[in-house]
Amino acid sequence: MTIEKIWQELAVGDSQRKHPYHVPAIATVSPTQSARVRTVVLRASSQEGRIVQFHTDMRSPKVTEIRDNSSVAALFYNPETKFQLRISGVAVVHHEDSIADSAWEKTRLLSRRCYLSTPPGEPLNKQNFGLPEKLTGRQPTEKESAAARVNFGVVRITVEEIDALELHYSGHKRHLFSWDERLQQFKSIELVP
Repeated sequence: MTIEKIWQELAVGDSQRKHPYHVPAIATVSPTQSARVRTVVLRASSQEGRIVQFHTDMRSPKVTEIRDNSSVAALFYNPETKFQLRISGVAVVHHEDSIADSAWEKTRLLSRRCYLSTPPGEPLNKQNFGLPEKLTGRQPTEKESAAARVNFGVVRITVEEIDALELHYSGHKRHLFSWDERLQQFKSIELVP
C-alpha cells in the first residue's frame, strides 16, 4: 500500500462515474458543533497539490460550516477491493475566482440546472424538485444556465492525512499517511487495523 497507489485510485474515482470513489462521504462540523455528513461527487484530485475537490451549491449549509470550521473529513470505500480511505484536511470554498470559473466551464448544462433550483434544504412545495417550471424535463440552454453561476462553488480540500485500511481474510492492513511540511512529503506508519 503506497501513497502513489492511493492517489492513482482517487484519480480513477474522479474520472469514472461508476467507480466507488466517485461518490465519497464528506463530514463537516455545524455551528452547534454537531457532525454533518453527506455524499458528494468527486470532481478532481491531485497528488502534487494534495487536493480532492467537489462542487457545491453556495446556498448549502455545508458552505457556512466549512467557512466557520475548515477541518473536514472524507470517507471513500471500494466494496470490490475492500479498501477504505479516511482523508482529513483543510477545506476552502471557491466561489467567484478562477478555480470556480474553470470548474463551471467544464460543468454540463444538465448539471448546471441543479444550481437553478430552490436553495438546498428548503421545503419542497412542488413536484419539479424545486426547479423553475420552464426547465421541467429538459436541460437549460447556455444562456439560461448563466443565472445559476452565482449559486455554484467548488470545495477544495488540502489533504493532511490519509488513513488507509485494506480488509482481507488473511489479515487486515492499515497505514497512516501524514503530510510532513518540513519534508514536503507524506510519511507512512503501519497501524493496528
